[in-house]
Amino acid sequence: MMQRLLIGTTNLAKLAEASEVLAGNNLEILSLKDFPNIRRVDETGATFEENAVLKAKNYFSQTGVPT
Repeated sequence: MMQRLLIGTTNLAKLAEASEVLAGNNLEILSLKDFPNIRRVDETGATFEENAVLKAKNYFSQTGVPT
């Protein structure tokens, strides 16, 4: 069974890059565009890493899809 993975972006270049890196891993790659009613997450962290974790946790809680 193919697993789903949400890449928390609407940036097509970032999505293409992530898809290329993850190719061959039996993953259905999704983006925020696949969830039109998703609430955007404010980047309130002090670092890029903190913001990435904040968004991943929030988007997962909204969709149930690993992010």
